Amino acid sequence: MHLTDEEFRKYSGEWILLYNDTIVDHSVNLEDVLKIAEEKAIGLPQDSLKITKVLAGQPENSQRWLTENHD
Repeated sequence: MHLTDEEFRKYSGEWILLYNDTIVDHSVNLEDVLKIAEEKAIGLPQDSLKITKVLAGQPENSQRWLTENHD
């Protein structure tokens, strides 16, 4: 998954919760995101939720890759 420039600016420095590579919540506080993940995880496949941090700053590459699947 990668972020658009707009998403990168919006979530810069924050933790984001992804469900099937879609942003479902975000916070600067990891504990908040973990709590929300626990609530949303009920009944979902274990690998469908991911938590990642959007680094603050402006990387040189215009594509903001968050996760890569290595099948």
